[in-house]
Amino acid sequence: MKMTKLVSIIIPVYNVGNIIENCLKSVVNQTYENIEIILIDDGSTDDTYSICEKYKKNNDKIKLIHTENHGASCARNLGLELSKGDFITFIDADDYVKNDYIEKLYKLCHNNNSQISIIGVVDCYSEDGEYKNSGKNLRKTISNTTALCEMLNEKYFFAAVWGKLYSRDLWNNYRFNEKTKIGEDLEVLYKIFQIANSVSIDTYERLYFYTKYRNDSITKNGNRNDWNAEILICDKIIEECSSKNKNVLQYAIKRYIRVNYTCLVNELKNGKYDNYEKLKSNILKYKRYGIYKKFSFNMKIKLFLILHFNNFISSILRRNK
Repeated sequence: MKMTKLVSIIIPVYNVGNIIENCLKSVVNQTYENIEIILIDDGSTDDTYSICEKYKKNNDKIKLIHTENHGASCARNLGLELSKGDFITFIDADDYVKNDYIEKLYKLCHNNNSQISIIGVVDCYSEDGEYKNSGKNLRKTISNTTALCEMLNEKYFFAAVWGKLYSRDLWNNYRFNEKTKIGEDLEVLYKIFQIANSVSIDTYERLYFYTKYRNDSITKNGNRNDWNAEILICDKIIEECSSKNKNVLQYAIKRYIRVNYTCLVNELKNGKYDNYEKLKSNILKYKRYGIYKKFSFNMKIKLFLILHFNNFISSILRRNK
């Protein structure tokens, strides 16, 4: 599909030699032709770079940069600096997309005059093809405020930079926080969504395949027991919403409670109680807002059990670990 607008595809790569060809094949065969593919090799020690180099030799749309290992945020920031596209999208190197991924995302922005478009995601749980659709279906163009609420609520899409297309203008004054290792996507997307004119969503179209069974790639190798960074990010969002947007506030608090709950589960699963009282206090401090009413019945039960019967829940979690 020929279009006049250039789309930059930014892919940070790190030690994914055994799987990266799935990603590279999917991006070089896009039906949308006016693209540049920016591969940032973040200090790989396996054959990742040589595989990328092989693809670069056969495709003049690929730019390949090798750097020392600094992490995904640094790699993405470098990709943003080098990109020349009118639109930007990010893909993880161990994920892959359908051939019309860029075309569909671009059409959503173009047809609805939106600065952000979002496509549906499929979670991949094994190399053998164990798949499950991620999130519920929605086909709609919404305001930036509504999009913020939906991103925090995570019913239709998640606070991940991949699976989306962005007008380049949105990134003029923003970059990823290179010091943040957990929640860095949420931190920057909260700012980006606020300045977008509108967001077009079509999660009926499942075009992004997210690999969940790998945990050693550049974007999935963080210490998942350290959730404090994301808790602090949620705190900042709540503080800002308290004075600016009461509608977004309730979803920010809901997200905050879920993050603390996840951290509690991780701790109890490992038989740790060091931060239990702190995390419990974090969840309970927003009880007066009535946020608990917005959770599903199952989630209400889970919150009640983990807050009042932690020893019992810990024994179950450790048994099923």
